[in-house]
Amino acid sequence: PTKRMPSPTITRPLERVIVGLGIRFVGSVAAADLAAHFGDLDALMAAGEAELLGVDGIGPVVAASVAQFFARPENRQVVEKLRAAGLT
Repeated sequence: PTKRMPSPTITRPLERVIVGLGIRFVGSVAAADLAAHFGDLDALMAAGEAELLGVDGIGPVVAASVAQFFARPENRQVVEKLRAAGLT
């Protein structure tokens, strides 16, 4: 019988992960701005709307959308499932 190899870790640029989450009003430019400012997904997930507004290039509509996205437990679960699948 063949042995199953452990799942490889999947590394993607943070901005691509952010775009892939499908957050309303967040395209590649806003995702790049968020990635450059926060550096990792945990910091972005922990940011409040006021902190998001402090990011160059992020206005009130995008800030509210990102904050609302990560406030929803089901969206946080998606992130955890991606991590469990090996996304870093």
